[in-house]
Amino acid sequence: ATSKHISMLYSGITLRRLSSTLFARQGPAFVAGVRAVPKKTKLHTTGAKGCSHIFDSVCTARYVITSAMSSPSSSGPQPTPAAAMDFLLLLQQLKLTKRTGWVRKNVNGPESIADHMYRMSMMALLATDSGVDVTRCIKMALVHDVAESIVGDITPHCGVSEADKHEAELRAVGRIRELLGAHTAAAREVECLWLEYEAGASAEALLVKDLDKLEMIITAHQYEQAQPGLLLEEFFASTAGRFKTDTGKAWAAELVARRTASRQQQQQQQQGAEGAAASGQQGGEEGR
Repeated sequence: ATSKHISMLYSGITLRRLSSTLFARQGPAFVAGVRAVPKKTKLHTTGAKGCSHIFDSVCTARYVITSAMSSPSSSGPQPTPAAAMDFLLLLQQLKLTKRTGWVRKNVNGPESIADHMYRMSMMALLATDSGVDVTRCIKMALVHDVAESIVGDITPHCGVSEADKHEAELRAVGRIRELLGAHTAAAREVECLWLEYEAGASAEALLVKDLDKLEMIITAHQYEQAQPGLLLEEFFASTAGRFKTDTGKAWAAELVARRTASRQQQQQQQQGAEGAAASGQQGGEEGR
């Protein structure tokens, strides 16, 4: 089956990730087939270079995506100039759309979706000791929120279920694939990177998911420092203990330590200022 075939099979199906099994990876993957299977069915991979991602739908069936391995740049033509320009113009929405979480918390000058994706890509560039394909991680970071150019930044506070969010984003990725030209290498790679990220079924996807959470709390820390009185504890609480990779855990621990030290310093400065003010007021009363 081609990538286009898979997307057609996906149409109208609401999926969310349940688990991934039988993953044996020796290089970048592209999706090569999808089919419904009974519960508890295990799919055997097609050789050492196959992999399987098991999803659970909002109904009762599980859907299996089988993947085959290819080179990072799958064979196929590039998008036409018109298709490329349409896609690049669509990406403007990622630059214009502010991240919902920061808007909800009344952050001054909140970042855009594109801002978030850029720093994530740079974080992936740094992760050279993580035992992953760094180039693939950079590409995945650039693609992981591309559906938001169409559906916007949907968060748990938007009143949209996880299943509905996934279905909306899945349809958006399908639209992007058609926009680029379903037969093109770029369309296949964008779609496959997004599916791999959603599944969290590779070492690269797990790292990029960690970077996604980590970039969020780095930004939260910087907003707290820039906007006195702003407390964004919920973002740290929501990510605590959820990092899966050694790099993610180490970088998160470093950030949390810096935030703790910064908050302690701010508290000491505030207490000192309050003490000085109280002493000045007492001295003024005694002088009367």
